[in-house]
Amino acid sequence: METRSPDAAGLARSLQMKHQRAFLDSIGAKLGVTVVYLKGAWADPVLYGGRGERFSNDVDILVDPRARRTFARELEAHGYASIPALGHHIQRGWHFRRQNTIVDLHLNIAEQPWFPLDVAGLLKRAHAWESVDGPVIGLSADDQVVHAAAHYAADRYLLDDRHMTDVERLLETRDVNWSAIEDTCARGHMTIPLHVFGAMLRRRGNVVPDIALSVAEKARLTALRRVFNVGGRRRFYTANRNTNVRVDLLALFPLLSTRWSALPRLLASSVTERVRARTQR
Repeated sequence: METRSPDAAGLARSLQMKHQRAFLDSIGAKLGVTVVYLKGAWADPVLYGGRGERFSNDVDILVDPRARRTFARELEAHGYASIPALGHHIQRGWHFRRQNTIVDLHLNIAEQPWFPLDVAGLLKRAHAWESVDGPVIGLSADDQVVHAAAHYAADRYLLDDRHMTDVERLLETRDVNWSAIEDTCARGHMTIPLHVFGAMLRRRGNVVPDIALSVAEKARLTALRRVFNVGGRRRFYTANRNTNVRVDLLALFPLLSTRWSALPRLLASSVTERVRARTQR
């Protein structure tokens, strides 16, 4: 795959990310928690040679959910302020900012309650990847594919191609177990997002297996194509349509997810949050 020559700004970004990982690793060591790096924080040193070519606006990490509050307090003790997330992302992670640095402390790699991936399994399979910056803890190769499929679905197919390019680079050098990937996604109720992501990869010339769908899942995909153009023949991205988060929460996500209880869970959670907000006034 073609690579660009490194530039001073890119190298500076990569160096800043390296320092940020060292800082977050120090918090993890203090708390006895493994910090797993996601997206650009992992991909830049591992897949792109630490050249700053894989640009990222923030540092995405995943830690044991049992330690997230303690980890958050450590961030705040070092001057990071909590910042609000978009309404449909609240259950995916917590966000913290210090000057121009944003740390996304993920509670999961997929949108909740639509895609209940097993975080414990993700953490157990995560491992150190060799890179120009030394070992960087990241998701397993299989889970990198799962994460990308979940990421595009969670952001309603409005993303650019950075995460997809990461997977393409990964597939050039690593073998993945597509049966294991399908099994993880099936248990996380995201077979349709995996099917769509696989089709997106094939459209770009990658050799990946077709993810089989049941009759009911094919019906959902047909609706997604007709209403939202997800997985459509002409284009996969929906950035050119007028987006409405509320409409997507009530229509797009219930079609993407096969978890029948997800929408009731979301509505119940919304009511609980409103009641809590009123009682705290």
